[in-house]
Amino acid sequence: MFWHRTEGASSSDDAFSFFNLSSGERKFKKCATWHAPPVLVDAPLSLVKCQRKMAAPTPIHKTEDEWKVILSPEQFRILRQKGTELKGTGEYNKFYEEGIYNCAGCGTPLYKSTTKFDSGCGWPAFYEGFPGAINRSADPDGRRTEITCAACGGHLGHVFRGEGFKVPTDERHCVNSISVKFVPGNATASI
Repeated sequence: MFWHRTEGASSSDDAFSFFNLSSGERKFKKCATWHAPPVLVDAPLSLVKCQRKMAAPTPIHKTEDEWKVILSPEQFRILRQKGTELKGTGEYNKFYEEGIYNCAGCGTPLYKSTTKFDSGCGWPAFYEGFPGAINRSADPDGRRTEITCAACGGHLGHVFRGEGFKVPTDERHCVNSISVKFVPGNATASI
């Protein structure tokens, strides 16, 4: 983990951003805002507390044509048109390696692998996401609650409560595998 101080910024926490080497994605982040780095310095993981302070990510606005260029046809169908992949067919349904699940559309970190559990539903299940990373809205029929990426609005799936799973939140985030991209690494460190 590397931190850099934004040139001309004060020494307050919000003036620092980080770069996660384990992600393989060379992106820099100021809490939830991506930007280019000026200077890098090494810092211990104990300083990585951005997750607790993380507000909703900066919205990403693209036209449908721009999304069609970025996403595969199936990703576009699910992320942008609110589709659902077939039960039991997703890449991450029975996948339990350590790392982070990012939005497949924009790369925003959504879930730690430590929050993933086997619900037997046929889709990846998580009991909570990163604070501020996921929006919820009731489906028009009122039976389900849709979950979307807070940055790009990409459809992730649905969240269900009170199903009796022995998880800390009593929630099941039922997520389409194609809506997320797994990045291996230490899932216990803060983002």
